[in-house]
Amino acid sequence: MKKIFIVLVYLTCASASVAQIDTSNYTTELLSSANYLVGTPYEVMEDGMVSSINIIGNSKGTKVRMAIYSDVDNAPDELIAVSEVNKLGKGLTSVAIEPIALEAGNYWIMAIYKSTGKHLLGNTKDVNSDVFYAAVDFESELPLNAQNFENYQGHAFPFFLDFKIEEKETSLAIYPNPTVDFVKIEHHIENYEVRIFDLTGVEIKAIHSDSKTLEVDLSGLQKGHYLFKIGEQKAQYVIKK
Repeated sequence: MKKIFIVLVYLTCASASVAQIDTSNYTTELLSSANYLVGTPYEVMEDGMVSSINIIGNSKGTKVRMAIYSDVDNAPDELIAVSEVNKLGKGLTSVAIEPIALEAGNYWIMAIYKSTGKHLLGNTKDVNSDVFYAAVDFESELPLNAQNFENYQGHAFPFFLDFKIEEKETSLAIYPNPTVDFVKIEHHIENYEVRIFDLTGVEIKAIHSDSKTLEVDLSGLQKGHYLFKIGEQKAQYVIKK
């Protein structure tokens, strides 16, 4: 079997910053073979949006393409995202892909280079990695499926992937405010608690909601200011006229 050298990559989403990734352990030069699409698995723990794949480069100007494949039975399967041709930089380089939503599960991250060289910096301590690869011309379309990919284990230079979850939506509306007899709550989630306090900190009402929209009757309360604590959101004041 021909020996293939692989690239160290990080999978990130739109809410992640390149500066957040610690590259201090990645100092070993890795040799990458041209015209080989090579990848390693990664488990996504939560749903998220992905818009880039980051590479720790060791040279400037080398052309690279990146791709994401789905996983079936611990092997790459269908192509689900691919980057345009990018120039690799020295240090952490972000390779953009068309933003795509990934559900929690297993995926494969693949890289292909136009030329052979020590283009990358990696961490060589982990020697237990599944690696899949295929001979592909750099200028050609990437395979739509990985049925004919070959694989090996125990490579000295495995991939390390880091999936960053996008920030969850936190929209919340309480209206009308001020109000006379009721307020309507519109939340981005279902199944939450609404707790109402007066200005002395005494809880005067607690309501459980299993709907994104909830109407709260305030007709029995005296005029004044009340503090609404809704789920894990920051408390908000409501004025009862």
